[in-house]
Amino acid sequence: MKSLLWVVLSLFVLALACNPSQQAQLEAEAIPYRVAATYQHTGREWKAVVVAPGSTDTELVVLAKQLHADFPETSFYIFDDDSGVQAYVDASVNYPSPDFPYPEEWTRQHEIGMINRMATGHASEGTFRMKWQLFGGEAHPTNPMSEITALE
Repeated sequence: MKSLLWVVLSLFVLALACNPSQQAQLEAEAIPYRVAATYQHTGREWKAVVVAPGSTDTELVVLAKQLHADFPETSFYIFDDDSGVQAYVDASVNYPSPDFPYPEEWTRQHEIGMINRMATGHASEGTFRMKWQLFGGEAHPTNPMSEITALE
């Protein structure tokens, strides 16, 4: 019985060691970020944060989990450049005013993520619910406009 327990425990440890993605996520620290703007939109608080260009998915996931833990009711946009943040915020807050055009090209190049409470499932199937997610932004290299990870 002791030898069977030892084998099971060894296989478990080996499985953890062989999954570098999970291991990296456990060891990763949140990447540095700067809050470039805080604003109210659609009745909620939003923050625009800026991180270094080239941030990995693992780094974004760790950051998203930290931000969501620190600000559980706040939504975030994550950018890798701050030059267009104010135009983005102005367009969002003042939509649909033509005086504040949406910085479409800048967004396509620099919006790498969004943390938001998103609808999932289907009401007709009884699986509909709202959940906090890290969603790839328009400029995300592998997951544009799709879920990267759930945050709850």
